[in-house]
Amino acid sequence: MKKILIFTVFLVMTLLIVYTFQDNDNPKFTKTWYRDAQYSAQKKSGKIKSAKQEPSDWFYLQRAYPNDKIPDNAYINAYTEVKELKAQVENSKAAQTTSFLSTPWVEAGPTNIPGRIPCIAIHPSAPATIYAGSAAGGVFKSVDFGVSWTSIFDDEVTLSIGAIAIHPTNPNIIYVGTGEANTAGDTYEGVGIYKSVDAGATWTNIGLPNSARIGRIVLDPLRPDSIYVAVLGKYFGTNPERGVYRSFDGGSSWEQALSIDDSTGCIDIVIDSASGTLVASMWSIYRDYENSKVGGITCGIYKSINSGDSWNQVLNGLPAPADSISRIGLAIEQSTSTIYSMYVSNIDRSFLGIYKSVDLGDNWVTRGTQAELGGDIFNGFGWYFGQIRVAPNNPDRVYALGVQLYYSSDGGLNWTNLGYGKHADHHDIYIDPANSDNVYNASDGGMAYSTDAGFSWAELNAMPSTQFYAITIDPNNSDILYGGTQDNGSMRSTSVSEDNWEKIGGGDGFYVEVDHTNSDIIYAEYQWGQMYKIENGSSVWAVDWTFYNEDRHNWNSPFAMDPQNSLRLYYGSNKMYQTNDGAVTWQQKSDDLTNGPGTGNRTFGTLTTIGIAPSDSTVVYVGANDGNVWVTQNADASGMFTWTNISATLPLRWISRVTVDPYDPAIAYVTLSGYKVEDLLPHIFRTTDYGANWISISGNLPDFPINDVVVDPDNTSTLYIGTDFGAFYTTDLGVSWNPLGTSMPIVPIHDLVLHNGDRKLVAGTHGRSMYSLDLSSPGCCIGIRGNVDGDINDQADISDLVYLVDFIFVGGLAPVCLEEADLDGVDNSINIDMSDLVLIVDFIFSGGAAPNACP
Repeated sequence: MKKILIFTVFLVMTLLIVYTFQDNDNPKFTKTWYRDAQYSAQKKSGKIKSAKQEPSDWFYLQRAYPNDKIPDNAYINAYTEVKELKAQVENSKAAQTTSFLSTPWVEAGPTNIPGRIPCIAIHPSAPATIYAGSAAGGVFKSVDFGVSWTSIFDDEVTLSIGAIAIHPTNPNIIYVGTGEANTAGDTYEGVGIYKSVDAGATWTNIGLPNSARIGRIVLDPLRPDSIYVAVLGKYFGTNPERGVYRSFDGGSSWEQALSIDDSTGCIDIVIDSASGTLVASMWSIYRDYENSKVGGITCGIYKSINSGDSWNQVLNGLPAPADSISRIGLAIEQSTSTIYSMYVSNIDRSFLGIYKSVDLGDNWVTRGTQAELGGDIFNGFGWYFGQIRVAPNNPDRVYALGVQLYYSSDGGLNWTNLGYGKHADHHDIYIDPANSDNVYNASDGGMAYSTDAGFSWAELNAMPSTQFYAITIDPNNSDILYGGTQDNGSMRSTSVSEDNWEKIGGGDGFYVEVDHTNSDIIYAEYQWGQMYKIENGSSVWAVDWTFYNEDRHNWNSPFAMDPQNSLRLYYGSNKMYQTNDGAVTWQQKSDDLTNGPGTGNRTFGTLTTIGIAPSDSTVVYVGANDGNVWVTQNADASGMFTWTNISATLPLRWISRVTVDPYDPAIAYVTLSGYKVEDLLPHIFRTTDYGANWISISGNLPDFPINDVVVDPDNTSTLYIGTDFGAFYTTDLGVSWNPLGTSMPIVPIHDLVLHNGDRKLVAGTHGRSMYSLDLSSPGCCIGIRGNVDGDINDQADISDLVYLVDFIFVGGLAPVCLEEADLDGVDNSINIDMSDLVLIVDFIFSGGAAPNACP
């Protein structure tokens, strides 16, 4: 044994001499660890910004910039590449030996605060069986009245759902229309219609690939193979594949039955089963890089009495065609030929009126005005609403869905405001045909159920469908997670339980920062950068209104805390601001860091990300939505900071994140949103000289938006990224990338956070709540130990010895599987040292015993 040790020392010294004459850019650094009610009151007081840019534009424009639209097929192409990459990895040796590939993501919640549900369908003879279409999380199914939910759509191309319909005589047949049609564009467009013949166990895409957004699917109860689909089409750009589509063979073939033009689609459709009469509402909607149009003279109601062969616009008693008309919702009561319609104004996006017909749409009377319902039920964003429902067999019982829920029991003559229910913003209702007091409700806060016609509600939660924009982890307790969400404000977990989350702020939530010296101090923000500070449960507004109203603000305004000084925070509008007293006062620290405002009715020229160097907080990087990236190296200056623009050689795309190396402030990473148009577009870059030079480290990544990057403090060659198609990682600074972990659907990840003390990586998804990944337990060891470099031969050889020496003595790359590199290990503890070198030398050169087997 002594001879082996002497030989090992000699060999190590020889290798060290060789490395002395090699360049080594990977030194081993010394490690240093570093109420909705209030929102409403602020809004009424005028302090909540009235934005030019509608919220649904933000998600899309981030991915389209600097072009008018996302390139055709870009989403599907990226999805296909990701699926192929996952398949390659799963079939490779690396998937068996690399913990990052094989470790499962674990759902972290919330489930008790679900996200937006645009559409629902109920089993016709089993009312406990519910299908819920999520805005960005796929389709969920419950067979126990919403006590528990199962995701049944995870393997399909998109998780944005617009419509669900159940076959009237064979409820195992289900149709799903992809692409949410509420113009809430924080979802991708759809890819057509899916059909299941086994109650959602498996799915087949049956056509309409260019439909983009589907508002309703109706089946003829007497001729259930006849299907009619309301195809809205694209939000951004024009497309001729809009209007009413029909199939007479269960979806095997389709034809366009009604078309107006390439910017007017169908948002709603109903059918009278006795006569086959169809009534459809058309909506003109078109957006481009500069302008938004969500209404116009082509909006209106059309009727067909011959299964869609021909159509006539119905006008008698309805608002005349005009530019002032926008979205229109429809509902039919079959037994009495009664139809209700609800109109949205295109002038101010307000509620325009409710109308009723008792002759299948030939003649109409007014059954609800703003005055009669007590005001604008849409709160000025009627593009987001438009649904109206009538009880089967009871045409006098009607529901109008808006920010709050409105109810009439006398056919619309009088209306009662039922309030918010379990959550504001209502999108769908199903009324039990057997008992119209039993009502299912879908809103921005998931699902609810009422047994008294909607006067009281029970939540049907346990659904992981929350849409996060930004997240963080309590630095003092990794079990406590925070995040800002679409529709559900800012929230936090109160334990490790998925169903034990609580809301800490209203509106749409974004960045949350927790004081790293005192977890009772929390900073959070609403949309457009409205910030507040919570201290010991009491909140105060943290925005300096003197500068706020003069600046431009992003829907998701960047906000960051100095990792070395919790009283110092930064906020970015189109300028940079700093506070040194915990948001009591703010000082402007830059002039405009963008190229100025955009034209038309869009908001451009805003900061999108702030990156503070953990090792030297005088160094701060920022990025903007117009492609600008800046750095300052004197963020401790009393006056204006000195800023250098470092984006000249970067692609012109929306900057999603700037992240600084944990130990070297000159090293930073920039991630880009968007897609390529012609040439290959890298989406992640690295600098080692404060941005003077950038190199692409995109490696083998598909062409897709990257939303965040995390540098692993334990090995700065290891990076984790959150993308629109899941999480990926590299251990070699981007030479090669692999999917990160298992058990998570392909869903947009808007934010990644690593709590390095506990080695917990948390992903904030936009549609499937949060997931966590344990990086502390490799679990990647198979066969014998010693395959340090992770090659496919699964045996220890000279290359492994070289790799191990490099890692232990020269600060080289960490072994692909740390557990396998711990040759003398007998459990999951990892301690790679000289004893491991002795073992591998003995094994390779002296015929010694093989390293221990994996546990």
